[in-house]
Amino acid sequence: MPDADARILRLQQGTVTVVLLAGFVFSIPWMIPVAAVLPGLDAALGRAGPTPRFWQAVIAKRAGPPRSVERVEVSRDQSLLIFAALVVATLLSLGGVNVLAALLAFVVAGVSALAATGLFCVAAEALRRGRGGGGGDAPGGRPPRRDPGR
Repeated sequence: MPDADARILRLQQGTVTVVLLAGFVFSIPWMIPVAAVLPGLDAALGRAGPTPRFWQAVIAKRAGPPRSVERVEVSRDQSLLIFAALVVATLLSLGGVNVLAALLAFVVAGVSALAATGLFCVAAEALRRGRGGGGGDAPGGRPPRRDPGR
């Protein structure tokens, strides 16, 4: 599978973060399922999902060529992880366990924010560790840093 522009996942994760934080700030509990829609559709539809299509139609020409790419599996796995966690938070909220739902959504917002900034991507780290911890993608799809003294 070809690599994808890392900025597409960052756009999606940033959008999820903003939606969740807006829900916290304005005390709107239904923002949790709203935030789940975007990563769910992107994971299910891949390159035909709303974020890649928006990127290609509106931003790609202005942003220029990508400086970093990531494996498509990383993008899909990160989207699935965020989607699954937000579905669980939605179910907790519907079950009346609002404090736990809000806590889980807050953790998801943090994980999404880290992925949006390129500091840490749970899916990239899991993929790297799944290969035995040796090579693999670093967070954000960048190649791992090597210590020049080794």
